[in-house]
Amino acid sequence: MRADQVLIEHHNVLRALCKDITGRPAGSAEREERVDDLLVELDIHMRVEDDLFYPAVAAAGPLVAVAHAEHRQVSDRLAGFLRTTPTDPAYEGQWQAFVTTLDAHAEEEERDLFPPPVEMTADELDGLGTGCSRRWTRYGRPGPSSFASRPEGLCCARCELRQQVWEWCTCSLASWASSSLTCSGSCRMSTRPCWTT
Repeated sequence: MRADQVLIEHHNVLRALCKDITGRPAGSAEREERVDDLLVELDIHMRVEDDLFYPAVAAAGPLVAVAHAEHRQVSDRLAGFLRTTPTDPAYEGQWQAFVTTLDAHAEEEERDLFPPPVEMTADELDGLGTGCSRRWTRYGRPGPSSFASRPEGLCCARCELRQQVWEWCTCSLASWASSSLTCSGSCRMSTRPCWTT
């Protein structure tokens, strides 16, 4: 399958997860589990694009630079959402801001980079698609077109990925460094709990 088709399929997985999360009550265990699942899927998606797809279409120059900048915007919105507790009045607004930013990025990618605006043969696009699909498998996922919950025994995604979110978002990192980062003790799957402010 062509690389752009692989990534569009996974955009649809991300959209479906966002829709599912939006339909669940704030603070519910089911919603929090789905948010954790979304964090894993989003992390893998961005890694696949940053490590494989964007370098392969680097000749598109400014369009790839815009896509990288949009990853930063998505990460910034995600950081804002993750800092907000479900009881905070701003929680749903932060969630909707994140979803809107993520969807806008996916739509722009699909419009501007799919199919890639560079010279690539069908074989090259298929090979890149195979590489992208293999990367999902390497990260322990069933593939870009499907979704499966975290494997049993894996620490919750918030423990694993919150630190990565802060690395993606240096402006948020500065505010976190000055806040009291404490353990909430709420991890369901490990002795290493989630981090909250």
